[in-house]
Amino acid sequence: MDLKKIISQDESETVEFKKSLSESKEIIKTISAFANTKGGKIFIGISNSGKVLSVEIGKDTTERLVNQITQSTDPKVHPHITVEKIDEMQIIIVKIKESSDHLVLAFGRPYKRVGKSTLRMSKDEYERIILEKHKDRLQFDTQIYLKTTIKDINKERLRWFLRKAKEERNYDIDPETPLREALNRLNLIKDKNLTNTAILLFIFFDANRRYDRWEYPLRAIEEVLNNALAHRDYFSNAEIQLSIYDDRIEVWNPGRLPSQLRIEDLKKPHPSVPYNPLIFRQFYRVGFVELGPQVEN
Repeated sequence: MDLKKIISQDESETVEFKKSLSESKEIIKTISAFANTKGGKIFIGISNSGKVLSVEIGKDTTERLVNQITQSTDPKVHPHITVEKIDEMQIIIVKIKESSDHLVLAFGRPYKRVGKSTLRMSKDEYERIILEKHKDRLQFDTQIYLKTTIKDINKERLRWFLRKAKEERNYDIDPETPLREALNRLNLIKDKNLTNTAILLFIFFDANRRYDRWEYPLRAIEEVLNNALAHRDYFSNAEIQLSIYDDRIEVWNPGRLPSQLRIEDLKKPHPSVPYNPLIFRQFYRVGFVELGPQVEN
């Protein structure tokens, strides 16, 4: 490692300079930030301008630093610490690996690295990371449903779905594919159990649609209802409500915006973020909904 070259390039997203060990609190915040971003190195004994100042290192200096770091981080961070020399002056290098879940706290708070600055994460940002980590446990459509078995699946409905998916999206699962194999390929079986999406589509969901004369375009009504099914919060006990007026139809759906979106985002072009992506994906396969990179207001 060419220390002089690294120091001459100034601080960055993965490099931080600290004058001395007296800045231990800021050092530990930066450790959280590096762990929650891309990892990095902290050079202790270097000024902000890159001047080597040296550090007095005693018998248990690095041991005390390790203890400070582990006691002040959660989950505990165990960085790689080395003592190096530049022109006979000693510096300490603390190397931090990127955390797998980006949820490392310093003094009970989360930090991140933006450019060469260590910033405290916002509450919303930290909550989004937590939700992302636990999404498989918190997301209704991917959870398993233990009260049914594969024998409860309506085979004809599944075959209709596969034929429709072939027709609409050229999906390549043969309608005569064995039941378990077809569900596996649709990602609707998890740990040998059916997901809630499988239950919704092939036990409760009626795919036999009638086409009569409607005052409103049937396709528009289907699109609205299918979106309600794909975006609703299934942990809520409330029902989807359809209200018909003289001049409009209103659909009320229990739920909330996905964590990636804010109300102000809806007033401008924004990405389509299904609240229940596994359900949405199946609807897309049979042409019930459309998928685009941007949704216009």
